[in-house]
Amino acid sequence: MRRLVASGIIMSLAVFSVIVLTSSAESDDSPEITIEFGFNYEMVNNVCFSPDSKLLFTNVMHQGVSQGYTASLWSWKEKRKISELKGDMAGRSCFISESELVTIRSGLWLIKDIQQRPTAVPLAADPANAKPGPDRIYYTCVALSPCQTLCAAGRNDGIIEIWDLRAKKKLHALEQETWVMSLVFSEDGSHLVSVGRGEKLTGLVPRDPGIRLIGEVVVWDCRHDFRQLGAFRDTETAYHDVGIYNKGDTAAVLGFKIIRLTIKNERGDEANTTADIPVLSTFSLPKATRLRESKLWPNVPKAYRIHGELEVSPDKKLLAIALSGGYLHPDILRGVVYNEVLLFELPNLRELVRMRKGSYMPRTLAFSPDGKYLAISYTREWDLLGRPFVDIWLVERLLKTQGK
Repeated sequence: MRRLVASGIIMSLAVFSVIVLTSSAESDDSPEITIEFGFNYEMVNNVCFSPDSKLLFTNVMHQGVSQGYTASLWSWKEKRKISELKGDMAGRSCFISESELVTIRSGLWLIKDIQQRPTAVPLAADPANAKPGPDRIYYTCVALSPCQTLCAAGRNDGIIEIWDLRAKKKLHALEQETWVMSLVFSEDGSHLVSVGRGEKLTGLVPRDPGIRLIGEVVVWDCRHDFRQLGAFRDTETAYHDVGIYNKGDTAAVLGFKIIRLTIKNERGDEANTTADIPVLSTFSLPKATRLRESKLWPNVPKAYRIHGELEVSPDKKLLAIALSGGYLHPDILRGVVYNEVLLFELPNLRELVRMRKGSYMPRTLAFSPDGKYLAISYTREWDLLGRPFVDIWLVERLLKTQGK
């Protein structure tokens, strides 16, 4: 086995693991391929396709005390794993070409020659915290410009770095008022949109809606030194993910609105609490004016703890959202889980699909660049042995078999 080690990242070309690719397309209502990860893997927290749609990059968190990560490159149509990387690579990754990608966590990295001789090239280490305390600064999200030469990397201290990937040089450092959750460039490269939630460094969202800042959407001018063009700051909704459509004039943003509730337990006692309700908002660019806000779950459950991701298809005709969440039962201390993958038609946001897969929790999703496939990762909730998996759907089949 050939191994390369670079600051905590281990790359292997010959790989032995309990990971299985299965074809399930014999049935019309099944995905094309399912990648099943074995015991001791907890969740797949990132998937992305190569520019030619032939390769899939997955990032999986381990169970146990070490909480390490394994990132794998798949020739998924051939049901074959090409290479594997181990280390603290928890964040999102983006392909620059079929052989190179940029990834985050424990710094900002370029992974070169990923199919043949994987080599990790550091761009930046996680910054040192200027103030004493337990909260460290680290990168949280990354996005590539349409020309593939500029990279925007967000951090939990509200800083957004703009990098020239060819020169391996940082060009700008922008700052917003919240933890940077997601970034996206417009199709023509003229705008960068950033969304954030909660306090810097900690990411904590105050549970007093309407009083303190908990979310923001900011638009930056890529053609004029990334000056700020518009911002929307919210005291009721924390924003998690963003995509751009409608010829670059509109941003779709997934957020979680905090509302106050009075609930009764099984004994009939009333108590005041709050709940996080997933909402889909649209904003006009470049001023970041909110146009609409729609609840994605009409019924309000008790104290949901929710994760969600959003993805716009390459042709800007579909919007996909993965939502998972649950709450602790006050008496038996077990969770109740509610999970869905939703597809909307753009630009009118007409709901096309609302798909559940039993108690499996959708974690992340990605369209292939050719627009034909949608990869969705799932976690098996309440399974102490882990075993997450990724379904790769033909979008046409998904709309036909799971659509309304």
